[in-house]
Amino acid sequence: MSGSLEPAPAELCGHLDADPLLTFVKNTAFLTIIVTILQVLTSSFAAYAFAKLNFKGKNVLFLGYIATIAVPWQAWCPSS
Repeated sequence: MSGSLEPAPAELCGHLDADPLLTFVKNTAFLTIIVTILQVLTSSFAAYAFAKLNFKGKNVLFLGYIATIAVPWQAWCPSS
C-alpha cells in the first residue's frame, strides 16, 4: 500500500544490519559497570572519613558532598 506511514520490513532489516547494536549494548554495559564500581569505592572512602574521623569543617564538607550527589551533573555542568 503506497502512502502508508508504516515502514516496510525490508527497510527495517537493512537498518538493523547497518548498526552494530550488540557493540552499543556491550559498551554501555561496560561503562555502567566501571562507573558504578568507582562510585561505590569513592563513596565508601568518603563514608568512612565522615563516620570515623573528626576534622575541622567536616559538616560543611559533608553538606557539599551530599549537595553534589543530590543535584545531577546536567543541572550544573558548564555549557560549551
